[in-house]
Amino acid sequence: MSPLMRWLLWVAAVVIVPVPFFLAQTGTVPAARILMLGISTLLLIVVEGAQGKAGVAAGLLLAQAGLYCAVLWLATRILVRLLGRLPRPAAVSMAALLLAVGIAVACGFDVYRDPFRHRALHTNLLHVYE
Repeated sequence: MSPLMRWLLWVAAVVIVPVPFFLAQTGTVPAARILMLGISTLLLIVVEGAQGKAGVAAGLLLAQAGLYCAVLWLATRILVRLLGRLPRPAAVSMAALLLAVGIAVACGFDVYRDPFRHRALHTNLLHVYE
């Protein structure tokens, strides 16, 4: 499969796949959400100053996001190698089917547990990035 397909599958995994995170509370959210929280904490440090535990929180969030992005990259490489054994039309169809099912499940069911949301603890892809 092409490097573009590998990259697209990896971006989809980072945005969709729920992974556990650990901070003051625990939850399961996409790696992109953890990265978003880490970057916003860094921006808070830049604007307000690094007082208290904000630096530790930003470091933990960014380290977890980096680790999960690397693990998802490895998983995507393995998946692409497995799909590469199929004929090209079948491999592309299987990749598209995986993406469609992943998006449908993430949007249709409350698969994420985000303690930092103000509305509800459990959510789906449509609301996890609020």
